[in-house]
Parts: sequence; structure tokens; C-alpha cells
Amino acid sequence: MKTRLRSTPRRFLPAAFLRSAILALLLPLGAHAQLTWSVFNETSTTAAPASDANSGVKVTVPAGQRVTLVATNFVPVDFSGGSTAQVYATINFKVSGALSSVGSGTRAIGFGLYNNGGTATNFGDDNGYFTWLNGRNTGSLIELRRRNGDGTSASLLNPSGTAFNSLGTGTTTQTVGALSDSNSYSIQLHLMGRNPGVSLGNTSSTTSGAGIWVSGDGISQTAYTNPDNPPSTYVFNEIGFMFYNSSSADVTLTINSLTGLTAINPPAVATPPAAITVNPGQSATFSVGATGTAPLTYQWTKGGTAITGATSASYTIASAATGDAGNYAVTITNTYGTATSAAAALTVTSATIPATLTSQPASLTVNAGQSATFSATSFGSAPVSYQWKKDGTAIAGATSATLAIASVAVADAGSYTVAVSNSAASVTSTAAVLTVNTAPTITTQPVSATVLAGQSATFSVVATGSPAPTYQWKKNGTAISGATAASYTVTGAQLADTGVYTVTLVNSVGAVTSNAAVLAIPSTMGATAVAPAIGATGINTDTLLSVTFDRVPVIGTTGRIRIYKASDNTLVDTLDLGVTPYTRKIGTQTVDFIFYPIIVTGNTATIFPHAGVLAYNTKYYVTMEPSVIRDSTGASYGGFSSPTGWTFTTKTAGPAAGASAITVAADGSADFNTVQGAIDFVPSGNTSPVVITVKKGTYTEMTYIGSQKPFITVQGEDRAQTIIQYANNGNFNTLTGNNRAMFNVDASDFTLQNITLHNLTPQGGSQAEAFRGNGLRLYLNQVNLLSRQDTFLVNGNACSAFVVDSYIEGNTDFMWGSGAVYMLRTELKALDTGTATEGYYTQMRNGQTGVGAVYVDCRLTVADGVAGKSTYYLGRIDPTPGNFPYSQCIWVNCAMGPHINPAGWLLNNATSSTTVQYWEYKSTDLTGAALDVSKRIASSRQLTDAEGASWRIPANVLGGWSPSVPPAVTATTPPTSATTGGSVNLTATTVGSTSPALQWTRNGTAIAGATGSTLTVANVQSAQAGVYSAVVNPTRIAPLTVLGITSTAKVVGSATETGPNIFVPANGFTYDQVLLQGAAATVTADAGQIVRVSYVDLTNDIVQVEFSGAGSLTLNLDNATGPATATNYTQPSVSYMKGHGSIVITGANETTNLAVYSLGILTAGDPTILRSGVTYDGMADLAYVAIASANGKFGGLRTANASYYGTKGITGVFAPNVQFTGPVYVGDINAFDAATPVLVIGSASDVRVTGGDLLQANGSHILVDGLSSVQLTAGTTSQGTAQPVQPVRGLLERNGVDVTSQLVH
Repeated sequence: MKTRLRSTPRRFLPAAFLRSAILALLLPLGAHAQLTWSVFNETSTTAAPASDANSGVKVTVPAGQRVTLVATNFVPVDFSGGSTAQVYATINFKVSGALSSVGSGTRAIGFGLYNNGGTATNFGDDNGYFTWLNGRNTGSLIELRRRNGDGTSASLLNPSGTAFNSLGTGTTTQTVGALSDSNSYSIQLHLMGRNPGVSLGNTSSTTSGAGIWVSGDGISQTAYTNPDNPPSTYVFNEIGFMFYNSSSADVTLTINSLTGLTAINPPAVATPPAAITVNPGQSATFSVGATGTAPLTYQWTKGGTAITGATSASYTIASAATGDAGNYAVTITNTYGTATSAAAALTVTSATIPATLTSQPASLTVNAGQSATFSATSFGSAPVSYQWKKDGTAIAGATSATLAIASVAVADAGSYTVAVSNSAASVTSTAAVLTVNTAPTITTQPVSATVLAGQSATFSVVATGSPAPTYQWKKNGTAISGATAASYTVTGAQLADTGVYTVTLVNSVGAVTSNAAVLAIPSTMGATAVAPAIGATGINTDTLLSVTFDRVPVIGTTGRIRIYKASDNTLVDTLDLGVTPYTRKIGTQTVDFIFYPIIVTGNTATIFPHAGVLAYNTKYYVTMEPSVIRDSTGASYGGFSSPTGWTFTTKTAGPAAGASAITVAADGSADFNTVQGAIDFVPSGNTSPVVITVKKGTYTEMTYIGSQKPFITVQGEDRAQTIIQYANNGNFNTLTGNNRAMFNVDASDFTLQNITLHNLTPQGGSQAEAFRGNGLRLYLNQVNLLSRQDTFLVNGNACSAFVVDSYIEGNTDFMWGSGAVYMLRTELKALDTGTATEGYYTQMRNGQTGVGAVYVDCRLTVADGVAGKSTYYLGRIDPTPGNFPYSQCIWVNCAMGPHINPAGWLLNNATSSTTVQYWEYKSTDLTGAALDVSKRIASSRQLTDAEGASWRIPANVLGGWSPSVPPAVTATTPPTSATTGGSVNLTATTVGSTSPALQWTRNGTAIAGATGSTLTVANVQSAQAGVYSAVVNPTRIAPLTVLGITSTAKVVGSATETGPNIFVPANGFTYDQVLLQGAAATVTADAGQIVRVSYVDLTNDIVQVEFSGAGSLTLNLDNATGPATATNYTQPSVSYMKGHGSIVITGANETTNLAVYSLGILTAGDPTILRSGVTYDGMADLAYVAIASANGKFGGLRTANASYYGTKGITGVFAPNVQFTGPVYVGDINAFDAATPVLVIGSASDVRVTGGDLLQANGSHILVDGLSSVQLTAGTTSQGTAQPVQPVRGLLERNGVDVTSQLVH
């Protein structure tokens, strides 16, 4: 409750805030106005004494108590009616103690402007804006708040709950420091009418533009907000200041001054009128000095009778007569009261009155260009004359009571007197000295210098100033010892001397700092490209900038990149590398994120401008100082300086307002270049679904979706090839706020799908979320989340998230938080733990009534080399009181690898808990076998069938929300085979919210009418062998199965054995030669022999398929023609089938081997079959090799002389779960059109790509499994043409994750 003297409270408020003192504390506010403060002690009824107003307001603040000072006697600040006025209210204060002990998070000081709602006795309904000082150190010192007069909080400057809101803050620290005891500090509060709304400052960090400026004793920090609309109030009639004494001793708070407001005060006589003696006919003037709130009115009286017309601060009788003698007084009146002076006598006499000086001229010190006025007053019988002199010499024409110099020059400095004379006397005044000072002014700025190593560089400044200024040169902001002259020379410059140089000039009038001058030693490094390209048009407003060099660049520690509007050279953005840490706002987040202004990748330096600085349909140019980019030696790249150099023009307009579909492409070909740019386009308060499609590419950015932007979907064009990444973590982003995550979502009803989020923070890099969610109904589908510690966070007891068909990896609490999470059909991979020996999947912090995390049908896998080195727990928690005793982590029908600790869960600081909810239902190992759970901790338990079924229902986890479960094929018939003429059933198991429609395919081609869960292949022939799939969603890779042909006959189908038992002495092998006579055939090999099947591929090479060992091989040709003579060979009597071959092997084991090659000079037994003058391809063409093993093993696959390619289905090697005892060699794999490239095996110790680069024509990633490494080696065509080792140009993908760097060597 707030009270005023003699007021009666209107209603009862809590006793802890009853009035403690009603003290009229007068604080000087300008020359004639005073604020009257009331002091409130919020924790006791002890009186708070105040001092005399002339020494400021002093209040004793008892230990542990909070004191608030409130004043209302000022002219209200009114921004209503669309006013764009502004007010600066500045309070200066000091505290005798307690400041030095204020800790971070303690808001000991508050200052604000309010509307008291017309209820002077109640703070609860007060609206306004205020600042808290958080702790005492710059950086996170200033917090900006809006006060809501909703009646919920009785404290004006320490409100709680809904009585205040945080405002978005931009802050800049000009001088780093800390508040300390007994020093004076100022807080400048700058409120602006914004029509509509009200803001603290003008979104500028300058001291004049900011909403709050805290300064004094070596500290300076500013902060501002965006306009608040609708505002808390438009009219402000109350000001408040609060101090909380957190120490154990009483302290004294002194308010030295408050400026910027017009106080309301009743009139008072400051200088009463003086008695006057005059001769008859002389003039007589009475004057009064008065204080009080304007306007003041005056009424002079003589002998108590009002004088008509005498209504100003002075009253003059032009020609006094004897009758004018008497007593004169004046009454002063304003809106707030009346005051009457003491009477002053007028005496009228005929005696001569000698001339005297009643006031002396005063010495003046002024700055050049200002005005200076000397004045003197005199008294005596007329006539009285004046003569002013400078340095003893009369000044012509200076014969009045005042001497005014309109614009003072340096030459006007000197000693001034005035002589006053009449017939009875002459008197000369004391001397008044005019001192003329000039602030330092730089007339010639220092110039940047680029010199060779060993040369000297001199920086010089030319300046004026009186008194003469001092000089201090600085390098990168640090003073250089002894560099105190007008010039500074760097002798024999070396790389360590490069940087930014400035000089500061100071005298008693002021100070000035020069422009920055850069010292650079030039590099020979050159730029090969910039983006946007020079002169480019149609550029998105969220574009990044980049410069590509002819070698790897190094980011400097000083220098600036600037973007200017080309039409008028307006500076729109500055990236200053000398500022640390570098911060920016992301989206609607109210706290700053630290970010990298430049990131180097390879030879390219990518530059990240601040958001929102570019406008549509505008031309810009970029400048870069030489110190921004250096080479590896430290020498500087020359940069850009010309306004006509690096220019670009933005596109004429963005997407239409309210667009429901937005695209993002890193190359600028879509609506936006960045994901955040697209998110920023969505309006706050969005109520309609908006889909943001992100094209393939890597997006290095931190992303934030505010709570005001629900119903957004962010979807990638390709799960593995659309990557958002950043190295953000708790060690890097140390500012106040939850800002260490890479992708942040505070909105509800948000969907993320078909995309990869990768927090690049390395092992040991602190908490580093890839995804942080804090909303309801978060939906993640086919998402990869990559980090190490804290990868996935859903925080908030009211939050809920559904994750399906995704992949999450990490090693420490990599799924955690207090929100409810349902995770389905998702792979959870445990990574290496560095030097630690333990890893943890979860740390769930839900409360007693909340739900934690439930995992259903998930797979807990482990990275290579981790099992046996590190043990992993399903979760850990400290269940002790005050921590998280109700932690819930439930695993239902999940498959777990051997890295899982038999205890399952870990309790920290406790041996048991009766409240944790560590539950499990029918866990298996990764092969599907039941898992031994007998060693689980006693605080866990196994669920019943009914309980397990209940927890499979998402709505039971997610507060009633039933998200749509995407349809999927979870399993198909394992690789199988059939005898010729037999029948086989292929089945598919599907899941989803609704029964999905299936489409069976063979080798990527849909089978007409095959849309059921079972596909019956009747009368099986060789032509039916192949790779089958049941597809439910074309965007998903459905489980594949292999159908092969089982045969005991040597040849089945359209083929003929043309040469049995051919012995080759050169290698000691015996061959059975088979020629295809149609599109498909199945062969088996005799014991100890090799069966060789020949055909011609589409590039006219004869292809030899050599098969030995157990099992059967089926060869199918697409686009088959023939048989006919092989046109590139001299075999007129032999006819070959021609086509694109695919191979299916079933019934194999470790004795089975396959080799495929083309006939050339190196492989032809009889070289004469090669035609002269013919150019041979020298590589065999294949679509795929698919293998099903009888015992899970296979010998070797030698297809180094084969190139796999296809336009549909799969292309490459498909042998799931097959362990190769021999090598796996392929020439290359290349997918065109709709084909999917694969290299899927169970395991192999030697996997090579011989001469290929794995680049895919259709841009796909190669789907891999079972690989521990892949070597790219040299190869040779069958014609002897060398195939040199290629760099890997394609990407390998496992479970949606790019694993190229892990596998390729």
C-alpha cells in the first residue's frame, strides 16, 4: 500500500507493505523546482529519516530491508493521441555500503515511471515501465520490465507474478565494470511515444538512443526495447526508485539529483524585494526572486493596496515623487498556492546620492562560440554613466550596465572592469576575468597504413583545443605506454603490430577519440569469389555474405565489416571483430545469443550480418577493413573499401503477406536463404498453418521459434541432405537465458520433419542441445538430432512432444527435461564417452503429477568401439528431496544393444527410491531375443501386459493428445527363395494411425494389383527373382527383401551350357561356360568348379559373371535384346543376349564367391577376339548384386571391374546381415533418376571402391550398413586403363545420418 500525508487508505493491503514513513524529502530539480519524495519501508514500520534538501535526499536503509522512494509532484508525461514525444528522466545516487556485496540474480536497484491509476494510496493498480539492475556487474546488469497494474502485487518496484512482464532487450556495454560502495551512479530512463505504443529507447544502443543508460565510476551500459503495443499506459504521473539492502548492516542511500521532469511546487519567495532610496524624478525598481511551478503570477501592493498593472516579477516607478514613498510588497500565485514577500520601503529625497555599485561583474569561463555577458548594477543620483574596459583599455560604445559578447573568440579572453560615475562619485568594479576554452577538435584524422614487414608506419593526428589537450594512443583499445604525442610511429612493423590504432585527446572542456586506423601487413592471398556476386540482383534480405580465397583464410581479432545503403551511404550494419562477445537477437527471443560473426569453412569465410538490416528493392555495398581476414602467417587480406566495389541489390519483394508455404535455399534460389529468415517472416500471433520447406543444403545458424508463432512446420527436402548446424553450447553462450541450444522452439503445435539438426560441439564441450522444445504438441517425424550432451530437451511440466521414425545420438543425458515425451520407432545411438567410462541416455525431471519419457519400439544402438569400453544407463537421476524424486522413464518393447548396463538405471546420491518410475516392458536384444533383466536396480520394475499396452497409447503420455502416427512398413519377409515353378508368399507388417495402402515393387517397378499385406508369387521363374519392397510412402525407404531361385540343376531358364569343364592352366580353375538365351536364367556351380555366365552390357562389352560355391545365382537383364553377335568382338559364331544385368544369389555360405568383369586386353583369354580400332569401355555394367545366405556368411565379392548404376529401385550391393569372409570390391556406384544407391552388408574386413568417387547423378546419398570402413583405391579397366584413386565426392548415409567422414579412408 502506498500512502500520502493525512491520506486515508481506500482498502487494506498486506501488513508487510504498510506505510513506514511519510517524509517530504525535497530534491533539487532545476533552479526553481523541487520533487517531494515519500519514503516507504516494505518490511517494517521503522521510520526512515531524511536530510536537508540542500545536501540531497538521504535515507537510512536497514539491513535486509527494501526502501522505495516515490514522487508525484511533477507535470505528467503524456504520450496519448499519437504523440511521438520523449522524456529523459535521470536519477543520480550513491549508497554507503551493500553494493559491493550484491550477488548476480539479486535485483537490488529499481527505477521507473508509472501511472498511479488515480489511487495514490495503492501501488497494486500502477502501470508503467521500469528497470532492474541485476547484480552489480556489467553484461547482464540491465533488465527492462513492463509493470501491469492488475492488482496482484502491492510492491511498486519489486512486483511478482503477473504484475510484470520481461521486455525484449538489446544491450551494449561501453565500459566494463561493477557498482561499488560510496560512488555516485546515474540511471537515465528514456521513454518514447511510438504511435502506436511506447518504448524504452529507439532500438539503439547509444547513450542518447537507449532506453536505459547506467553510468558512473568507470561503468557504462545501455539497453533498449522494441515498441510495446498496446502499452502499459500512455500517461506517466509517478516516479519511483528502490534500493534493497542485502547486507547485514544499515546503509545510507543518497539521491543526489533527478533531472528531466518538471516538478510541481507552490510558490515561495527566494529573494525578497530590497529597500530603495531615490531622488525625485528617478526611477525605482523593486524585484523579487520566486520559486514554484510555472506559471507564476505577481501582484505588487503599496501599503497593502494592489497596484493596478503591477503584475510582473518586478515593479518600476519611472519617475518617483514624494507621494510614491511607502512600503511595497508582492504576492506570488500559482495553481498550487500563494506567497507574499516582506515589505520593502521606498524613500524619496532631494539629497544627492553618490554613485555606488550594488553588484559586481562576475568572472566567466566559456567555450569558444558561446556568448558571454558581464553586468553590473548601480545606485545613485542621476545621471549615472558606465564605461567598460578590457585589460584597462576603454571599449568603444560599451557604456551601458551590461557588456555582451555574442560569440566569444579566443582573442576576447582578458580582464574586464566597469567604471560607474555621477556628480557625487565615481567607482570602478573589481576585475572579472573572461577565460575562453575550446574542446579538442581533430582536424586531420590518422590514416590506415599497409606496410611490408620491417617497414615503419606513422600515425598522426592534428587537433586544436584550449587548454592544450593530452594524447593517448591505443592499439586494439589498449593504451600504448609512452605513446602520448600527436603522432605515433611503429618502427620495423611485424605481424604482432598489426591491428586498430586510435588516439584519445582530452582537456578540461572535453575529450575526443579519433577514427580507427588499421595497420596491416599485406598478404598475397587473393579472393576468388564473393557472394552475393558483385553486382548481383534479386538477393534475399536474409542473405549471408561470403568471400572465397585461394587458400585457407584466418579470422582476425580486429577490424570491421560494414554494409551501406548505396543510394545515400547510410550505414545499416557493422560487424566489429574487436567487440567480444559478439551478440545478436534471434527471432523474437528477448535475450542475446553470442554468435560467430565470421565462420571459415575450407577456403570460404562466411559472414553473418545481423537480422533485419536489409530491406527489399535496395542496393547495398560492403566494406571490409584489412585486418578482418588474414592468411596463415598473420598477414592481412586487403579487404573492400570502394562504394562501387562489392555491391548487390535485394529482390523487389518477399513472399506475399500471410503466405502458407515458404521455401528456404542456402543458394538464394528460394524465398529465404536461412531458416530463421523464413521463421521471422511468419507474423507473431500466427493462427494458420505455415509450412517452411528447406531445400537440400547445410545451414549454419542458430534458430528460435517464439511462443507467439504456433502452427509452423519446418520440413527438409531430404532428411540426410538438409542439415541445420551450429556449435552452440553452455561454454560458448554464457549470457543470461536459455540460449545454448542450436534449434529452439517455444511455440506450440510445431512440426519438424525430414531434416537433420547437428550441434557441432565436440566431446567435452558442455551442454549442447540440438533441439530444445518448450511448447505443447511438438511433432518430430523422420528427424536426425546429433550432439553429445543434452541432445534433445523438452522442458516444462506443461510441454509435450511426439517423436517418430527418427534418430538421436549422444553420450550424456542426451534426452532430458521435465516435459512429456512419447518416442516411437526411433534409433537412439550411444556415442563414445571420451575419457569417461559411463554414458546416460536420459535424465527426466518431471514432477509428481507430470509424465516423463516413454519409449516404444525403439532401438538402442551403439557406435563402433564403444561396447566393452563404456557402459550406458537407460537413465540417471538424483531422487532425493528437493531434486527429482518422481523421475519417469519407461521402455516398452525396445531393442537394446550389449552396451546397456545390466542395472538399467542409475540413482545419484541414493541407493534406492520408492518414487522413481523406472519401468520396462519386454525389452529384447538387437536380434529380437528376450533380454535378461534380472539385474535391474530394485527401484525399477517390469510392467504387466495391461500396463505395457496402456503405455503404448500416446494420449496416455501426452495429456490426451493423440498425434497421427505415420504409416510404415516395419518388417517384410526375410530374404527367401523358391524353386522354379513353385510359389512363395512375401508379407509386410504395417503400423500407423490408419491402415496404410501398400504397393509392392520389384526392382523399383510397381507390381500391378499388388496392394495387400501379402504378395503371392506363383509359378516362380528366374525372371521373378529380384529385390522386392512393400512401399507405403514414397518418401520412405521401405524394408527390402530378396527373392531368389533355388535350383539343383546347373542351368534353369533361358540359358545354355556351351562349354562344360573347361580347364584353364593359367589359373588352375575349371569352368562351365553358360550363355544367356533370354532375359533371365539361374545357374549353380559344380563342386570345385566355377560357372561362368556371359552376356553383353549396354555399352557393348562382354560381361563375365563367375560364380562358385554353395547356392544359386540368378541373372536378369533389363532392356534385353538378342541373342546376337557381339559387335565389338571377333566372334561371329557366338550369340549373346544384351541388357542391363542384375544378380540375385540365394543359399550362399562362406564357400560362395562371385566375380564380375568385362572382356578386355587384360581379361580375354584369347586377345584376338578384340577388334582393332574399337574403343572399349573396359568396365562391366551392373544394376545390383543381392545376396541371401543360408548361414549368414559369404566368401568374396570381386566386382572391382564393374560399375553399378540404375534408374529405379536399388543399385549397388544389397546383402543385409551377411558376413563376408573375403573382400567386397566395387568399381563405383552411381544412381540416376529414381534409383537408390546402396552398399548394405552385415560385415566385411576389406571393402574397397576401386577408381570410383561414389558421386551420385541424382544427388542421393548411398545407403550403407554393416561397414566399419571403406577404402577408395586405384583400379584398372579390363583394357589396362589406370583408374587413379579418387577423392570421395558422394555421401554415405546410415539411418538418415551422414557417416562419410567416419567410414571413408
